Amino acid sequence: MIVWWLRHDRRLNDNECWNYLRDASIQTGTEAVALFAWNGLKTATGLGGIPRLSPKRRSWISGSLDSLRAELEPLGVKLVETDGSAVDWLTQCAADEVVFSRSVAFDERREEEAVRAAIPKTASFWTHSLWSPMNIPGGLNHLPPTFTPFRHRAEREHTEFNLAPLAITAKHSPQHPSESIPFSPSEADALARLRAYFSQPEGARQYKTRRNGLLGTEFSTKFSIWLASGALSPKRVWQECLALEAQLGGSADVEWIRVELLWREYFQWVAYTAGSRLFSQKGFRDAAPQTGFHAQAFQRWVDGTTGDDFVDAGMRELAATGFSSNRARQNLASYLIHDMGLDWRYGAAYFESQLLDYDPASNWANWAYIAGVGTDPRPIRRFNTVKQANDYDPEGAFRNYWLR
Repeated sequence: MIVWWLRHDRRLNDNECWNYLRDASIQTGTEAVALFAWNGLKTATGLGGIPRLSPKRRSWISGSLDSLRAELEPLGVKLVETDGSAVDWLTQCAADEVVFSRSVAFDERREEEAVRAAIPKTASFWTHSLWSPMNIPGGLNHLPPTFTPFRHRAEREHTEFNLAPLAITAKHSPQHPSESIPFSPSEADALARLRAYFSQPEGARQYKTRRNGLLGTEFSTKFSIWLASGALSPKRVWQECLALEAQLGGSADVEWIRVELLWREYFQWVAYTAGSRLFSQKGFRDAAPQTGFHAQAFQRWVDGTTGDDFVDAGMRELAATGFSSNRARQNLASYLIHDMGLDWRYGAAYFESQLLDYDPASNWANWAYIAGVGTDPRPIRRFNTVKQANDYDPEGAFRNYWLR
């Protein structure tokens, strides 16, 4: 039996793991199985007893597995789930070979080591990032301490990816003036959104101009919910950007989507090099920030009852939808750390629990960045939430919607 150990690569397009499983099964006549291991996360708690998975995030993951299962079954591949670990299931079922997508985060890399030690034959690919450790612009051993030099190195590479044409089955991608995520977690929905966002005039062509919006589907790509699960490849998004830029004769708005992908990529390799330090209070600094923890204050932040309307609206949106815009996230994090004086790791753990687009590298590295213990060149990145509300929600539409 050859097993595709599903992680953050839950798609059939642009996926070396799926290609390997399919081809190896055909060539050897071996049964092919897809496995998703929950690793006890359904009931696990993290820092401060915060659940690792909210019911909404758990449902989102289950939905993505159901969608992929429906795609695999007609192809003769069974998708199975285990509440325990991958290595336990693989050894109990005597798997002959395992293929999986590599991860950058500390715990996930330890899981990979356990699987390699237990299974005689493994194959692995980097499906979750633009590059692998072997071809990062400038080299992984010379990863810059801040983003801008990394961006400049990457842009000098003029990277393109040779990808097969897509077969997009979904014909419509929903839009909504207030809801941010009226989508499903399926690969079909991801590809439909990709096509729609790059084809409509108010989509990718206005991304940089509109990216700081707060309500609805169209102010930003929303690709992150599928990039996190692997229903959408970052390489595919990159190539779609290049194609539209060429069609338009250049576009700062479309190019900025690639800048956002480079931010995501940078944090992937920050997490890879940081190891367990990514989750420590002092992060990459010599000293931890002067913050503590107060359970009642933290709960007010979680419940959206701090008294700051902008923050409270953002927290209520997060709890209700599992989504938060980039602009809102920065303000929510800054308020917890710099206004309430609370330990940044509790905020990061709560975001991990709630966010449908949770990615260990992006989440924890961004929180460390705001806390001043990450890769930000500034010693403190504090947001004035009153000014931010006036700048980005001048008519109060976002606050009125979520505080009504």
